[in-house]
Amino acid sequence: MLLGENCRIMEDGLNGRTTVFEEELCPERCGLDDIGAAVELSEPLDLLILMLGTNDCKNLFSASAEDIAKGIETVLKKALDTSDKPFQTLLIAPAPLTERVSKGSFWPEFDENSRLRSEALAGEYRKVAEKFHCEFLDAGTVTKVSDVDGVHLDEEGHKALAEAVAGRIRKQTINSAIRKLENEDIVYLEKYDGKAKIVSLIEKGKTYILRLPIPQMGFAP
Repeated sequence: MLLGENCRIMEDGLNGRTTVFEEELCPERCGLDDIGAAVELSEPLDLLILMLGTNDCKNLFSASAEDIAKGIETVLKKALDTSDKPFQTLLIAPAPLTERVSKGSFWPEFDENSRLRSEALAGEYRKVAEKFHCEFLDAGTVTKVSDVDGVHLDEEGHKALAEAVAGRIRKQTINSAIRKLENEDIVYLEKYDGKAKIVSLIEKGKTYILRLPIPQMGFAP
């Protein structure tokens, strides 16, 4: 397992799911309708990972990248409002469609305009992540969809995305632990270089460290 045995993942994927759009031929696939129950069933949550938007690019919706980003923002806001227990979020912009959808794809619901919209999603999703102070991952920078149909990830594509997401989760877990120690007055953070910070122990933290069952643990005075 990429994250070890102590990590519990509650998977809730569904083929054809959109952010907020309803499709008559593929009903009950609206993420906005599903997210509340998904959060409640999984509580307490440490981290919510949200990746939707590919199906919103279908030509029948005629939605722009900005429209789709508004949809993911609505889903994200509902998720955060559903729980009274705070949790972290990782927003993922799906990997763009390929030119295969413009050349007689297996999926006639997608066309060249769909591909262009999908390429613009990452920039719009990044704005949403910044607005809600979420971690953000552009899946198109770590994986790509299969040229077989131009829409879905193949086995290697899933593997690459999983490794990238696992790396982000490990990073967020460390950052969350540091923030918790800071809130408990065990450490304090100092600016170092750009976004980098130095984590330093305060007096309470030195006492805390000495009580830990870790051999030969030292700290700077």
